[in-house]
Amino acid sequence: MTSAAAEGGAEAPNRRKSETYKGWRIDSHPYSHLGTRMYEAGIYGPGGLADVAHGKTRPAVIAAAQKKIDDHEAGIKLLNNLRPEVVGAQEFSSSSHSCSTGTCQPFTTLVRDEAKFNACMALAAEIGELSSSKNVVKLIRGHMGKQDQEIFIVVTLDMRGQLRDFVEVGRGQRHRVATDIEDIIRPIILSGCDGAIVAHCHPSGKAEPSDADDDLTQSIKKGMAVACPTIKFLDHLIVTPFESYSFADNGWKGSGKVEKA
Repeated sequence: MTSAAAEGGAEAPNRRKSETYKGWRIDSHPYSHLGTRMYEAGIYGPGGLADVAHGKTRPAVIAAAQKKIDDHEAGIKLLNNLRPEVVGAQEFSSSSHSCSTGTCQPFTTLVRDEAKFNACMALAAEIGELSSSKNVVKLIRGHMGKQDQEIFIVVTLDMRGQLRDFVEVGRGQRHRVATDIEDIIRPIILSGCDGAIVAHCHPSGKAEPSDADDDLTQSIKKGMAVACPTIKFLDHLIVTPFESYSFADNGWKGSGKVEKA
C-alpha cells in the first residue's frame, strides 16, 4: 500500500480530497484497477462535473486535472479571439456561458432576399398554380437558362401549388454539378412545404437526362421517403434556354420526351 509520505502529505491515501484550482473543484480519491492502486479526480465547474482525470498517485492525478482545466481555459481564450463577431461585448468564460439576457437563446436565423422573393412571388402569381412541369419551367427558366455552369435548385410548394421557396443548393462546372442528398432535402424540410421539385440546368442546351441524372432522381425519391415521407417529391426537371425534361411526366424514367420552349 502506498504510504502517506509517498502521497506528499500526512493525509491518509484512502480518503477523498477536495481542492480548488482557478475556481474549479477537484475531488480526488483512490480506486483499484486490476489489483493496482490508481487515483481518479472529478473536475467540477459551474455546471457540474466537467471531466475526469486519472493518475498513479494523488499528485499525478491532481496535476492531470489541473492540465485539463488549463487546456479548457486556453480553449475559451482562443474562442474569444477567433469569434469576436459572435461573442460581441460578452466574452465566453469558464464560469459564465449564458447569453446577455441570462439564458441561452436560438442564434441561427434564415434570411431571404426580399427583392428576389417579391420578384419570384409576382412571377408565380402571373403564371398561376405550379401544378404542371410547364408552369414550373416558366418560373425558373429565366434564372437557369442563362447559367454557363450547372446549378441545382429546389422549389417547394404548399398544398395549393403555390410557391413557398426557391433555393440554390449546388453550383458546379459546365457539364456536372455534385450535390449531396442531405443538401437537397434540408431546405425541403425547413420550408414547411407539402411538395418539392428539384431541377438543374444543362448549359449545353440539350435537356436529355444522363444516367447520373436518373440515378440521382431515384436517390432523392428514396431519401425523401425516409427523411420526410409526408412531403411529396413532385418532379425533377432539366432546364435549358430552349428545352426541358420532366422525370415525372416521363414516368420517372431517364428517357422520354423532351419539351421545346
